[in-house]
Amino acid sequence: MKKKILNILILLAIIFIPKVSAYESNFEFYNEFELSANSWTEGNLINSVKTEEGYVVLQGGTLKLLNESGRQKWKIEIAPEDNYSIDFVVDDNFVIYVVNFGPERGVYKVNLANGEEEKSTNDIYGFYIDKLGDNYVLASWDGIATIDSNLNVINTNIDISLHSNKGFIVEDNTLYVLTWDKANSRSGIATLDSELNVKSQKTITGSNLDFYVDSFFKVGNDFYVTHFDVYKISSSGKATMVWEDGDEDKYFISGAKVGDYIVLGGARYSSGSGCVIDELEINHSPGTPAGNKAPEKKDGEEPPAKPEGNIEGPKEKSEMVPSELCGERITISVFDLNFNYIEELPVYEPVEDIIGVVKNITPTSDGFLAKWTNRNDNDDPYVAVTEYRIRYNVETKTDGNGTVEASTIRAFVGSYVEFTVKPKPGYVLSEVKVTDANGNVVIFTDYKFTMPSADVLIEAKFIPENPNTADMIIASAIIIAVGLGLVFLVLEKKVKWLK
Repeated sequence: MKKKILNILILLAIIFIPKVSAYESNFEFYNEFELSANSWTEGNLINSVKTEEGYVVLQGGTLKLLNESGRQKWKIEIAPEDNYSIDFVVDDNFVIYVVNFGPERGVYKVNLANGEEEKSTNDIYGFYIDKLGDNYVLASWDGIATIDSNLNVINTNIDISLHSNKGFIVEDNTLYVLTWDKANSRSGIATLDSELNVKSQKTITGSNLDFYVDSFFKVGNDFYVTHFDVYKISSSGKATMVWEDGDEDKYFISGAKVGDYIVLGGARYSSGSGCVIDELEINHSPGTPAGNKAPEKKDGEEPPAKPEGNIEGPKEKSEMVPSELCGERITISVFDLNFNYIEELPVYEPVEDIIGVVKNITPTSDGFLAKWTNRNDNDDPYVAVTEYRIRYNVETKTDGNGTVEASTIRAFVGSYVEFTVKPKPGYVLSEVKVTDANGNVVIFTDYKFTMPSADVLIEAKFIPENPNTADMIIASAIIIAVGLGLVFLVLEKKVKWLK
């Protein structure tokens, strides 16, 4: 009898334990647009940054502002024949770009909204520019300098030589520079303060890096560099190869820390020689059998125009379709912060026979931009910017006396999420609240809220429809249970006495 009572109590406890639904956050394909390119200079996409005005894109020697559909708002032709010596940073309502070579060498400040020049100087230049507090920092093989918002030089340090045009990080008003010792042909890492004073400088040991580095980023106290291989460099300066060119038939050119992940972009070799048939994830645009591909030309007719703009996101989940591959295929891979492989992201491919590489990964507030170049069998360059966003989890929790259902289990930042609350018969809603993973209250109206940059929990509590009657029922149930218990004890004693 006692065992049966215990089992009933356990069952009741299981039923009334609050239930929580959990789902894993993930990067998901959101948007892509193509950039026109008539030459390989134009086809070399250097960088892109997402702003409130749209996407600022440096393609070859041309700086552009594009809206979310990929249409151009303005462009500045800086140096069309020289695409490796320009960099830019976006700061509030301005774009500041630097040119390192040629007659245009200098620093320029233009209005973000219309591209009109505000200021310029030819007194300073560099390979790289970034925001440093209220100022900007420039880096090149000849040294490092800081300038103010009026483009006036503040500090310089000519003792630090940049390893390559990618070897520079700004974090918490501290500069980390991948350096190159020309005399000894050794690479190193220097740490500088905002006034360009050297705080520490270490020679990289374990493996000497190639002179050219495609990306340089920081994860905790460690650094990563990519150039086909991927090296992890500890705070002491020891380099360890964590990915060798050809592992899993991949190599990586670009990389960045994006939130709680490491995202690497590059290419994957096709197995064997020539073309192979493989099963790969490919996203398709509506209405076309192979993405945003130009319709085929019919005999005696002019070829139809290729669709312009982007494919509106977010997209549905990609499907598995056969694809014929020749050469290399672009790839984007995700790792955790300990460099454990997580997944390869599906890539939206507007053209067939991809031969190309992801050349740049740029973090955004809610994901990242991947810039890649490609050429098809006719050697026509193709350039695209692909945006991935994190879909955060939407979880629900109740006290067991009703249900909460959300319109989605994951949502992009800024999208609307609706939910419904349904009490069990005999109960009414007492309280409902929405909070993010950091404990912040998320405001909702008419059971609808805007998704923040974090997982969200919708929690509902219910009370009996008539609290007073419910209290009486509960009290009566307790009295009856106690009474039955006493009767059981008396009967048990009488049985023992009779025996």
